[in-house]
Amino acid sequence: MWKHNDEKQAAERFSKAVEAVLSYRRNLEHHAVAPIKEWIIETNPDTGVSNFPYARYQAEVYDFFTALGEFLDLWTPLATDYQETASRFQRDHDAIGTAGPDEVKALVTWVFRGERFCEGFWGKQLRDGLVTALLDRLYALYHSGEVLEHRFVNEGEQ
Repeated sequence: MWKHNDEKQAAERFSKAVEAVLSYRRNLEHHAVAPIKEWIIETNPDTGVSNFPYARYQAEVYDFFTALGEFLDLWTPLATDYQETASRFQRDHDAIGTAGPDEVKALVTWVFRGERFCEGFWGKQLRDGLVTALLDRLYALYHSGEVLEHRFVNEGEQ
């Protein structure tokens, strides 16, 4: 089945990364109620200037997004524009149930990167149920074998 031992090892690393991400499913549903621990606004005592508020998430939310980033590093590069894909799926969580591997990767990438551009983005996606819908679809694709088939990056290809 595997052309080289390196391929098998890459597939095993990928499988572990997928399983790590999927292991957060139940707990994220719990954190969807209050994923943000607090909003931080810091003021410089010398100048009185405040920074833009930013979200401090529950520890498990940070842990999930760390695992998600490691998983994304092992998945093949995007074959589609993640922002275009997100605009089609973000309002219709039911449609995620029919998304293919490339569309799921695009949506997961959009969610992962969103916090860079909008404070509290992860919290909104958790509260709205998008993250759990994506994890449910990833679970189905992973267990059907669709995600593993030529979807991981070998170390030599990085």
